Amino acid sequence: MAKLIAKEGNICEKISVNLDVKASDIMVSPVLTLNPDWTLTEAVRFFLEHKISGAPVVDEDGKTKGVLTLKDVSRYTMWHLETEEAEDESPGQFYTKGQKEQLPKGFHLDKMNKETVRQVMTTPVKTMGEFSTLKNILDFFSTEKFHRIFIHGKNDKIVGVISLLDVIRWLKRRLF
Repeated sequence: MAKLIAKEGNICEKISVNLDVKASDIMVSPVLTLNPDWTLTEAVRFFLEHKISGAPVVDEDGKTKGVLTLKDVSRYTMWHLETEEAEDESPGQFYTKGQKEQLPKGFHLDKMNKETVRQVMTTPVKTMGEFSTLKNILDFFSTEKFHRIFIHGKNDKIVGVISLLDVIRWLKRRLF
């Protein structure tokens, strides 16, 4: 049991949090997964359709092979795809925060249709068992640079996922 001090205005209150809560009580399940043979374009569409930023990559037997995130795709497109000089003089435009910006000449994502999830995914996948505790999860997030941990069951198949935001939401529901 951990004691937290919550302060609202001038009032302080000690709150107890059970750090022995199991991952299975916090995790989101079922987990959406990617096929390793999908193109990056298919994976990004999947992320956008389901409003997620990453997913484990599993083979036809349900074995986890890796994980792919939007950050992985972004990093890959920035560092591994070559740009070509645009043939026309008017590069594409997009808007961010109300300001008109130009895409670099020749910046194309066409090659994302050829690259597969398998080529870009991160391995190995970080996982914890479903009986791991909140303390284990908090230790993981405070020492690793990941924003999600996949939870595996008895057969080592992914049964859930916990993001740092899931932990914060879980704590907020119990504390306030």
